[in-house]
Amino acid sequence: MKSNFTHSTIFFSFFLLFFLKLTTSIAQIGPGIVPINTPSGGFKIDGTLFANTAAGDWVDGTGTGGFVLNNSGGPLNPGTTYHLYDLYNTSLDNIFGGGDKVGDNPNDWTWTLGSANDKTDMNNALIHLTTDSSGNVWVVFAADRLSNNGNAYVDFEFLQTAMSKTSTGFATSAPTSTGGRTLGDFLLTVYFESGVAKFDIQRWELVGGIWKYKTYFSSLPLNSVYAAGNTSNVPVPYQAFGVNTYLQNTFIESGVNLTEVLGAIDPCTSLKIKTVFVKSKTSTSPTAAIKDFFNPVAIDNLTLGSSDAGDDATICSGMQYSLQGSAVPSNGYQVISKTWSLVSGTATIDNPNSLNSNVNITGNSATFRLTVVTGPGSGSGSQCTVTDDVTITVNQPTTCDIIGSNGAICPSSTTNIYSAPTSASYEWSISGNGTIVGSTNSQSVSVTAGASCNATFILSLKITDANGCISTCTKTITVEDTTAPTWSTLATALDTTVECSNAEALATAQAAFPIAADLCDTDVSNITKVSGAFVPSLGCANAGTYTNTWTVKDDCGNTSAVFTQVITVEDTTAPTWSTLATALDTTVECSDDQALATAQAAFPIAADLCDTDVSNITKVSGAFVPSLGCANAGTYTNTWTVKDDCGNTSAVFTQV
Repeated sequence: MKSNFTHSTIFFSFFLLFFLKLTTSIAQIGPGIVPINTPSGGFKIDGTLFANTAAGDWVDGTGTGGFVLNNSGGPLNPGTTYHLYDLYNTSLDNIFGGGDKVGDNPNDWTWTLGSANDKTDMNNALIHLTTDSSGNVWVVFAADRLSNNGNAYVDFEFLQTAMSKTSTGFATSAPTSTGGRTLGDFLLTVYFESGVAKFDIQRWELVGGIWKYKTYFSSLPLNSVYAAGNTSNVPVPYQAFGVNTYLQNTFIESGVNLTEVLGAIDPCTSLKIKTVFVKSKTSTSPTAAIKDFFNPVAIDNLTLGSSDAGDDATICSGMQYSLQGSAVPSNGYQVISKTWSLVSGTATIDNPNSLNSNVNITGNSATFRLTVVTGPGSGSGSQCTVTDDVTITVNQPTTCDIIGSNGAICPSSTTNIYSAPTSASYEWSISGNGTIVGSTNSQSVSVTAGASCNATFILSLKITDANGCISTCTKTITVEDTTAPTWSTLATALDTTVECSNAEALATAQAAFPIAADLCDTDVSNITKVSGAFVPSLGCANAGTYTNTWTVKDDCGNTSAVFTQVITVEDTTAPTWSTLATALDTTVECSDDQALATAQAAFPIAADLCDTDVSNITKVSGAFVPSLGCANAGTYTNTWTVKDDCGNTSAVFTQV
């Protein structure tokens, strides 16, 4: 009896000691420095927000430690750090409907407008995702509560499906058959209980035929979790509940090595987290009532497990892509093999056994699978084969085309406009016999051709479309002028006829000039005149022609046809008598032979406008005509005519 009592007592004492040690361990995950790459110096988990010389934290402090938020609470890298906000202390807050429990199907949850009680009312939640030097994935997270009265519990629920808030509830794509969640979804819970900051982890799985969250706190590896609340009032740079101070036990934070923690639960864990959902609840039980919440957060860059094929990406056609995989085993497991394979599409993989391998995709997209086999480094344990897929989409760039005249353009011509297809950005350049005038980054470009004749310029274009795809093209434009100038003056427009005596009219005719035009040369001034000599007419020295000719040459040396001008000089005016009509008339005595001889010898004088020496005068001497009844008296009637060199005959000059 005594012996039995002794054995029972020893067993009970041992069990009690183990239980106390276990419960103490569960209650006392404390502060520390999370050994992560970002921020610099690691992340200090102590219930405060400012970095110092020892380590980094949420916001910049007085030391050299890094930080992930600016003092306004904005994430420095929105791809890895999230700051969530929720209304507080108002009836307009979004809260869960009555009766909703942690383990219920999320598609069955409802929400309404109302007020959360003080200890479950939240204003800020913080999430930071990063890795350590071994490639392990860590999450650092924090939340606050309005009042430090009583116990408070906050879940950070990590779901492998997208989750959205609807007009009255929530929606996920996880099947109903698994309770609206996916095997492996997990809860990280931080909470104040009796004024002490605590932590719990639960995993969604089938337990006794029921899908529920199962607690795995006891399997946490050493130094994989840190948690702490503010044990005194602490400052906060951005506002929290309308002030810049957290009262004692109203701010709690934690850092968790997800690779190690989840690997300890299942070394073959392979998860892609799509949503983080933060909510407050009344206890750590799966049947606890849920109260306040932040809107679900979409997460795109959290892959957990030994196989991570990287993020889906989009590239441009013609680009080579480098797969960036990772294989990070946990809990003493080692990588046995890593292999890339093509799941769909048309592509080649340069090195299928390298985590970082170049691939060449010839279709519109390709999906690659990274298969990682891990196993225990020592001791017992089975191998794990984990796969992860990545899809690379290939965008075809906008076809580059330079739109504009394909024909030759004139030297020195301006405002030659060329344009590109609609795209996101443009980059024009030119070489050769031309210059871009104005912007080189617009959809259209204006080019001034160079002065060189029979040369070219090459217009180059690089366009970048909305997907960042680049395409280039060139256009060669000939700058030439092979067309001769033409005469815009009619061929006979300058021909004229002038009197030989009209010197002014002749001078005007000789001064006339034809006008030329050219397709390229806007100022045709290189006109050459060849003045023709006077060519007299046969038998008429005063009449004849001047034949003048012109040629015109443009700036490129093209010469026109000859333009000919004929000036006709004519003499149509008869000579005139400069002696008065009666100047030679005279009366002599019949006995005065001398006087008669003198009268008969008199000669009129003629003049001509063109003929300076009028000598072709013809005299017709009249016979003596006696007077009636007086034989010795009577008259002689002499007549003259004069003809110039062109045969123009004057009127008769009569002498009586």
